[in-house]
Amino acid sequence: MYMARVPYLRSLKSIPRHRVFLVIPAVCAILISCIERSNPFDPINSAPQAVIEVRKRDKPALVAITDGESVFTAFLMGVLAKFTVDSAANADRTRENARRLIDNKDLETANAAVESSNRTQASKDSLRLMAEYVPLDSLKTYGPYAGFAEHQADLHNLAGTLTTHFTLVNYGNFPLVVYNPAFIDSVLVPFVRDSVGYARAKTRFDSASIAVKDSNLVISAYNRDLEAKTRQVWNYNDSILFVKRIQNVSVIVRSDSLQAGAFTAKAGDSLFLGPGTFNVDLRFANTGTLERPIVVSGFPGHSTIIRPLLSGSKNSLVLDGGQQHIRFVNLVFRGGVEGNVKLVGGASGIKFRNCIFDSSSGAGFEAYDSQFEMVSCEIKANGDVGVKLGGGISQGGRMKFENVLIARNGKAGLHSTSQQLEMLNCTIVDNGESGIKIISPLQEVRISTTLIAGNHGFGIEREATPINQDQFFVVLGNLFGNLAGNWFLPQMDSSLTAKLVSDNLSVDPKFTDALAFDYSPVAGSKLDSLEKQAPPLVIGYRRPGP
Repeated sequence: MYMARVPYLRSLKSIPRHRVFLVIPAVCAILISCIERSNPFDPINSAPQAVIEVRKRDKPALVAITDGESVFTAFLMGVLAKFTVDSAANADRTRENARRLIDNKDLETANAAVESSNRTQASKDSLRLMAEYVPLDSLKTYGPYAGFAEHQADLHNLAGTLTTHFTLVNYGNFPLVVYNPAFIDSVLVPFVRDSVGYARAKTRFDSASIAVKDSNLVISAYNRDLEAKTRQVWNYNDSILFVKRIQNVSVIVRSDSLQAGAFTAKAGDSLFLGPGTFNVDLRFANTGTLERPIVVSGFPGHSTIIRPLLSGSKNSLVLDGGQQHIRFVNLVFRGGVEGNVKLVGGASGIKFRNCIFDSSSGAGFEAYDSQFEMVSCEIKANGDVGVKLGGGISQGGRMKFENVLIARNGKAGLHSTSQQLEMLNCTIVDNGESGIKIISPLQEVRISTTLIAGNHGFGIEREATPINQDQFFVVLGNLFGNLAGNWFLPQMDSSLTAKLVSDNLSVDPKFTDALAFDYSPVAGSKLDSLEKQAPPLVIGYRRPGP
């Protein structure tokens, strides 16, 4: 053990220089033993009587300082035990990832053989995707272990207090040497030992975490590629299913044929659209029923695009006059002047599945006095609001959004007036104004497991009114980083406001690739961890897959 020695305090030049020892890092193993209380270098029996008396008087103060050192040893051993457990868990993850790599490669090889066969035979078959490609697990970073840095700093401070104490006692009793260098060395043994132990542990934690982060970058890149492959397989299987369904049905490939087909469609009819862009003002003359809806299906992969007529029509699709039970699947509604899709006048039983509403000069989607359900859809990059709901409550229209992304629209993400609204697993992000704006909340509003982040206004903004407070529910969501604030709830009861805040998270969502509209949580983030726990808690939109 090596000690750096520094001079004692020298306020009087006539005082001789004495030496005191300070703790510095040295190479030694991490030991579990307690403070050494027996001092083989202690010359207490041979020291002058005056020195013995001073030591007796000082003993309680010295013991009070040194007694606390054992706490640092115990804490360090506890942290090292956690480090060992984390290392074992990462080793298990690494072995499991290696197995998954092999399984994924085998599945990819099998799928390639099926696809090759499908290209040469009349009877098409789906890829043998017995399970999704299995993503690799991200490794767990080491630390920061709670309290470690504080304990390390406290240990250094305590060692400094001890050496200062030796200095002051010797200085105050000059010319007696109450504590000689050998005695000081023996008392400082556990402090030096644990100082080295903490320094070594921090180095191990830091180097291990750097290695884990580097590994996780590779895992994340692999998983993104895997997600793309999974989506390709899903789209391929969907296209095979589409081919099978239309074997005896004509596929619509012309805009005028689509408009004519929609205008004549009756309950139970299905319209199958091929890939490409259809410039139509889509209208329906008839209605479906609950058991026999009218269904309009686009080609898989969002390759069927519905645009308004080139003459500058306001909307690509309008449903009105009480039309009911019409379903839209795998369609992209794009580029409306006023908006993309509008429901008015009591439309009901309208359902959208896996559709996109984007690039309108106005709203992405509008509904007034109507009832609809939207599942696994994206409403993005529209010039005005993403979604606009309103028209009063006379119809009691229930409007439901499940697994829907509302992102990067010019104004509010969702603007609702007096509607019965239900949102589940939605993501409302990066919109030009508030994420959700509720005006005249005269009916029940339920928002759950929904992510609202990065909007330029408030996360959730409710009109300043005391009415209907007990019908406003927001639970198990995540509101984070909205520029004006996450909540704006004037005239709400303070206890209800506090409950709304406590029922939801406020953590950085850490999106995978927001620029590409991939608002899924990045691997290893808080939301990703919640999704992988048991039971899983999924907050926000996830792109549909197999």
